[in-house]
Order: sequence, then structure tokens, then C-alpha cells
Amino acid sequence: METLLNFIAERERIRCRKEAGEPWPWTEDRILQTWSFTNIRREDDRVTRWITDNWREPNANDPDLWFAMAVARYVNWPDSLAALGYPFPWNREFFITALLRRAARIETVWGPAYNIPNAGKSTPRST
Repeated sequence: METLLNFIAERERIRCRKEAGEPWPWTEDRILQTWSFTNIRREDDRVTRWITDNWREPNANDPDLWFAMAVARYVNWPDSLAALGYPFPWNREFFITALLRRAARIETVWGPAYNIPNAGKSTPRST
């Protein structure tokens, strides 16, 4: 348990040092210097901050916010989410077209977190 708590504390210190503009490396721990780890609090990650600033807070009173958050985590890429705009009222065809356009331009469509399995298929995740 002590090892886990030390990891949590050091990972949070790294985030704070990085955000304060301190120079790398933000830790003496070689593993934390070399590998990527998620933030301790999900609210501190780049995508969650984008979703909060652009969709969640401006639409905090929307009774359909839950649906927008599901869409946000399904896509999980700020540039794609910006291209889509807040997804209410829902427009399935626009959703598909906007993401296919990004893919055709060889732009990132999906974020790497919250990946939804593709039922073992080798085809790309569908829209």
C-alpha cells in the first residue's frame, strides 16, 4: 500500500511541476521519467479539461448532458469534438460525415483512452 501511495503522490507532484513550467525531468524516478502514466485525477487530463471547458460547463443545465458526455468519451479527441460541436440535438449523419472527413484528411479521429472494443474485428472502429 505504501508503494501505491508513494506513486500517487509522486505522479501528482510531476503534474504540478510540469504545469508550473519547471524544466524536465520533473522527477528522479526513472520509471516515471521514461513511461507515460495517466494523471491521478482524471479531471486533470488534457481531454477532460477540453470537454469541461467546451461542453460540460457551458451546458451544465442541459438535461441531455449525459448523452454529450457519452459522445465525448466515445470520440475522446478534442479536435474531433470541436469539429462535431455540442451533439444536441443529435444528428447521426453529421456525426458520421464529420468524422469520416477527418479520417479522409488523415487527421486523428479517436483518442487513445476509453477504447471501445471492435468485437475482435480488424476493421476500424465504426462511426
